[in-house]
Amino acid sequence: MELFWALVLLAIAGAASLVDVVRHSRANPEEKIPWLGNPPRLPKWWILPRLVMIFTVMAGIHLLWRGTDISPWLAGVIAAVVICVPTLWVLIAHNRRVKAVATSPALGRQIP
Repeated sequence: MELFWALVLLAIAGAASLVDVVRHSRANPEEKIPWLGNPPRLPKWWILPRLVMIFTVMAGIHLLWRGTDISPWLAGVIAAVVICVPTLWVLIAHNRRVKAVATSPALGRQIP
């Protein structure tokens, strides 16, 4: 049962991480989002998804460690990969889109 709840908590952490990066990309449609640090404009209540992510990751890693016989550092690595890969995928896609619009003279910047 601990393994089930560990996976549920890690799924919630992954969703909170994706919500965080999507909100940042929508708040900064024409700016690159840095790998470390905050973008120029922060959305309202920007800290909430990060808090949810941190607490659910900690609880999920602990339950994953208790539910299986793997070492705690390996549980942390597994959780980090599962959470970070989708988030980095969205971040890279956003930064590439911003770079393509900024460097392409045919597209230009269009204000809706």
